[in-house]
Amino acid sequence: QIGQSSTLAQNLALLRLFTLVRLHRVPKFFSILKYSSKISLMALTLIRNLSAVLVWTHLWACIMFFIAREMAFDKNNTWLGEDIDTLNDFEKYTTALYWSVVTTFTTVGYGDFSPVNSLEQFFGIVYMICNVVLMAWVIGSITLLIVKTDEKTGLYREALQVLKKYSVLHNFDRDLTKKLKNYLMLDFDNREVAD
Repeated sequence: QIGQSSTLAQNLALLRLFTLVRLHRVPKFFSILKYSSKISLMALTLIRNLSAVLVWTHLWACIMFFIAREMAFDKNNTWLGEDIDTLNDFEKYTTALYWSVVTTFTTVGYGDFSPVNSLEQFFGIVYMICNVVLMAWVIGSITLLIVKTDEKTGLYREALQVLKKYSVLHNFDRDLTKKLKNYLMLDFDNREVAD
């Protein structure tokens, strides 16, 4: 029987990473939700982006923890260093996730944890380069939604100004002008439906 502490058992645990292949269904799920009217596009985008960031940072926290474990948590030669002896399993995971999110993904980098050996440094470089792409995607998708909303609002305000000038020019009464404004708002809110 393979003991829990044996190297073979630890390396076989890596095979569990293949369960991540099932994550290929998640983008398909979000693409289906994109066409649902029950959830707003902004909320869906935020949930999708947060999910991607959580999975990404969790994966890299596990990778860096695995590298430190393979080096037997050497106090002088791993990023975890001397803190590892005082931590329980939850604290170890939290520390690895903290490194992944605070120190690397968000690029805050307080300096409390940093890669020490060349393998950790290599994976840290790969992680940081990939983070640039993921962060650009997250910020870009949110920015696109906000810009589209602002553009629609800008077009509405321009049309409203034209309506006001037209009302003044032709001496429309206040009631007719109000009805025209309401119709204009209804038209702008429901253009997609009309299309």
